[in-house]
Amino acid sequence: MNNNFELKIIKDLQKIINNNNIILKIFIFLLYIFNIYSFITIIIILYYNNIINFNNILLIIYSQFIIYILKNIIKRKHPYYYKNIIKITSEMDIVDKYSFPSSYTINAFLLSNIIFKNTNINYDYISLLIGLTQIYSGSNYPSDILLSIIISKILFNIFYI
Repeated sequence: MNNNFELKIIKDLQKIINNNNIILKIFIFLLYIFNIYSFITIIIILYYNNIINFNNILLIIYSQFIIYILKNIIKRKHPYYYKNIIKITSEMDIVDKYSFPSSYTINAFLLSNIIFKNTNINYDYISLLIGLTQIYSGSNYPSDILLSIIISKILFNIFYI
């Protein structure tokens, strides 16, 4: 996708969310709650409650290597580098330099798929909200999120045991 088109989508999404106080609070909450520390905590809790197993954790670990490799091959800058076009909605906890693929989105959808496969409970709507928060915050482009969902499905189908 064209960066200008995607930056316009981000700007429009920010405008829509900022005009709805309830949705804004949900997005801000998700931005702060879903980070690497909470992700690890969720995995530990799920493991000790026998919702996920060691092989599922290995799948998540493998995916981190693939995310790292893809980010360093593609090297797409985050949208927040265009501060003159979009509003930065929160202080960024910059873990990596590149936006594609979205590690938050891949991790959220992988975990959702694992939970669904093991319990038949679907959490994709939460994963989608997490992806949308990444667009809203200026961390990722819409195409990063869409392609990251596809990548998470591919990784899940290849490595799920």
